[in-house]
Amino acid sequence: MKTGFDDLDNIVKLKTPQLILCVSSDYIIGDFLLNIVKNISIIQKESSLYIDNNLIRDCSENIKKERKIIFENKKYEMEILPMLIEVSDYIIDDIISSMTMLNRTKLLDNRIVESVLTQEEIIKLSKNNKIDLIEIVDGKKIIKTVELFNKEEKDKLKEADFKIKSAPLFLEHKERLSLEDLKELCCKYKKEKTIKCIFLNNIDIINNYNQQEILKELQDLSKKLDINLFIGKSIFNEDEISLENIIKNLEVQKKYTDTILYLKDGVRFDRNILHIWIMKSINKKLGKIELIYLEEYDKYINLEKIK
Repeated sequence: MKTGFDDLDNIVKLKTPQLILCVSSDYIIGDFLLNIVKNISIIQKESSLYIDNNLIRDCSENIKKERKIIFENKKYEMEILPMLIEVSDYIIDDIISSMTMLNRTKLLDNRIVESVLTQEEIIKLSKNNKIDLIEIVDGKKIIKTVELFNKEEKDKLKEADFKIKSAPLFLEHKERLSLEDLKELCCKYKKEKTIKCIFLNNIDIINNYNQQEILKELQDLSKKLDINLFIGKSIFNEDEISLENIIKNLEVQKKYTDTILYLKDGVRFDRNILHIWIMKSINKKLGKIELIYLEEYDKYINLEKIK
């Protein structure tokens, strides 16, 4: 089993059960972990569980209201467009975008259109395979032209949907949970689904615990269940702290983890480069690797492939 990133796999050996802490201030942990999930569950067909704290709300009433607005006004006036975002589970769509190289924004726009309109209505009301949505922002109408998927793109989406549905990938949305609840959930999936990897995108969703205690408990759990456990942790005010001090602060947590990945987005000349500093508890060496990030597809790839 591999992360799918060659340089990372050379250092982080997933054959050995371990707790891997992913730290960043750049709001990229979820994207990074989902790329690994795709590589493990979709491509390698290894069973994994992804736990996140973004709740997907029921938008059925919003969709009914939007349809009424559209057909009463004879226009595509999406007055509550932001509330329709949840018609598409961002986890699945981010994975699909990475798999198919379909633009994430275009994917979301098409999901919204298909949620509000039937296929017959889309065919009747579209022009040159496009639909104009009128988004209401602060009382002002802004025309948003949505380019609909062509046949090739629809085929890609259909194939990706099938691969995801047939993959041993399990998703749990949890706004908050206790450490005991998390451990119970992990044990359940290990027993019932023979999970090999578990991903928690945000350690802060665990209630009322010292984070060092959480890490120690989860490190023990990874050994007990014989799994790789990835945990995301966001840090703040990082720009005011030197890299040397950040690494020094992370050294304190190294004794409670097996591997720490510090993720930093590139800026200026190295924009779209993800820098990853790697610390392992078995030695005191600090390794570093780099990946290319294709933002519009939410896709990380090995730097060597670009070279």
